[in-house]
This record gives sequence, structure tokens and C-alpha cells, in this order.
Amino acid sequence: MLGYYSMAIKFLTPELIEKHQPQEKGLRVEDIVRNTLNAPVIKRGYKKAHSSDLTKATYCPRMVALWREAGCPEEHEKVNATLAMTFRMGNLTAQLFCEDLGGESVWGNWVCRHCDDQHDQCYKPKPCSCHPDATWKYEEIVFVHEESSASGSIDCFMDLRTGKLTLIELKIIGPEDFQKLLMPMWEHRIRTQMYLEIIANSNHPAKDLIHLDTAKVFYMCRTHGKKVATRKLARVTPFKEYDVKPDPAAVQKYLDKARQLKIWEDTGEYPEPLCSSADCDQAKECPYLEKCIELGGFPL
Repeated sequence: MLGYYSMAIKFLTPELIEKHQPQEKGLRVEDIVRNTLNAPVIKRGYKKAHSSDLTKATYCPRMVALWREAGCPEEHEKVNATLAMTFRMGNLTAQLFCEDLGGESVWGNWVCRHCDDQHDQCYKPKPCSCHPDATWKYEEIVFVHEESSASGSIDCFMDLRTGKLTLIELKIIGPEDFQKLLMPMWEHRIRTQMYLEIIANSNHPAKDLIHLDTAKVFYMCRTHGKKVATRKLARVTPFKEYDVKPDPAAVQKYLDKARQLKIWEDTGEYPEPLCSSADCDQAKECPYLEKCIELGGFPL
């Protein structure tokens, strides 16, 4: 097939190529898609101390406190079409995994897309009787660290026949990064360790059903995958999985950010600023810079 394609290229002429280019009349399909992807979206905000935010180097507890004090103003952002497409494909792939590829081993919350009937903390229910075409939507379970109020929304849990449920962190990555993987990427490992620590220190009723001494990061490649040699054979696969062990010491500095916010909520004592100078790029872009300086503790 490849040989046929290579031979066909020899016969391509500029005229033939031009004939198949999009015409000027009407709209291009790409224009419509880009306009959809480029539409402004409402930012998630900082009402909760999400693990995915806390582990970012730019997360500033004082800025979050000032944002909440200002009434949690809604903010819009525009994401470029390429990145927006990546996000959407990632979300759809995660949905496909939880609702289909994970089979009967996925455990969590389920909502009927037709009648909104809900089944919590269970394996995927049998087809809902409300409609022949009814399907179940998987919803992530959220855990909250009791002391700091840091929260973690878990991609899914799976029954891997090990006695308890295993936390699964799903990641969809490109073929270049996929081929280089020999262990979980740092940000994926530390976030998974955050989830284990949050669950272990939560009062969630499902805590005792979950392995607290191990979790998995499961990678899915956006293409057909790469050839990977295993102990038994070499095969092309779009999947890689790695175990992650808890590391309470490694995640404390991220939980400390949530603790600072909890102290502010309880006592009114503002967190220390993240920026070391008013001239740093993050400070210049912060909408609360003047207020931050007024509060003191901010190097000028």
C-alpha cells in the first residue's frame, strides 16, 4: 500500500493539487472548528484548593485569598485552538476509558444520561430500564483532605483483583513523549501521590475500600502507539502503566498552600505572597498586586 502511494505521488501535478484545495466560496470547515475551539470559556476559579492547582509552581495562596475576598469574580479565558483540541480529545478519551474500555472493573459514580438516575460508589450498573438507548455517564469521586481542605478529583478506581480498589490516574500524551516514557512524568507522579495523601486523610466513607499504599498512572498514546518489549514478547501498544507509591513528605509543601488558605478562612490571617519581587512576571500580571503590597510582607 505504501509503495502504491509513493508511486502515485510521482503523477501529482500542481494543477491536480490545486483542484483539491478548499475553494474561496462559503466557509471552510477548519474555520468553523477553530471558531468553536477559540470561544472564550469561564475559568474554573479557586473556590476549592484542587490538587492540580496546588502542584503548580505559580499557585499563590495569597492571590487565591484575595480572589475569594473579592467575591470569586468570574474570569474568561481564550485557549488557542490546538490546545483546546488537545483538552477535548483528552477528556473524550478518559470518558471512553471509564465508560467502555475499563469494562466491568471501573468503580465510581454513575448517572443515566436519559433519566438522571444515579448510582454512587459502585461498579457500572446494568443498562437503565428507562429507555432502550440509555447509557451511563461516569462521574469522578472527589475527596477532601480533612486538615487542609485540599481536594482531589480522581479519574477512576478499578478493581484489579488485589483485594481493594486501585486509584487510576489517566494521561493521554503524544507519540514523542510516549516513546520516551520509562517512568511516570514528575507532575503526574506527584499529583497521584497528592491524591493518595488526600484520600488517606479524608473522612470519605469509601476510604477503607481503596489501596492507600499504591496507585497507577495509565498512559494512552494519541496514535497507534510504539513497539514495546515485555518479558514475554515485543508488540506495538498505545498503553503504558506505572505504579506510584505514597510519599507524604514530598507532598507536604503543596498541602501547606492549602493549609495557609484554611488558616486565612478561619482566622483572617493572609498567606505569605509567592512572588519574591514586584518586578517578577507573575506579580506584574497579578490583578491583586496593589492590595498584596498593602498587606505587607511583600518585597518591593
